Amino acid sequence: MDQNKIKVTICTGTTCYILGGSNYLLLNLSIPEALRERVEISGSPCMGFCQEEGGMEKTPCLKIGEELYTGLSLEEAVKKIIEATSSIEKFAPTPKESSL
Repeated sequence: MDQNKIKVTICTGTTCYILGGSNYLLLNLSIPEALRERVEISGSPCMGFCQEEGGMEKTPCLKIGEELYTGLSLEEAVKKIIEATSSIEKFAPTPKESSL
């Protein structure tokens, strides 16, 4: 994966899917078009979070980078992705730096 991309992993397990994760399938269309090429979205079979104590109350879950988020609406997830994309841009090398 490109270091300048944010990896978003959607839990596609049955529990997450039924309890709102199906809305995350619209993430690619909900992210501002200018950011879409900087975000890699994939699905993952059950991440197992729902099996932890109290996990069922916090589904659906998704990972943005290495950070696990639970119970986010589609709009909240998009905001978190935009924030994550902004933080990567702060640390991305400029063209001049990358040629060194």
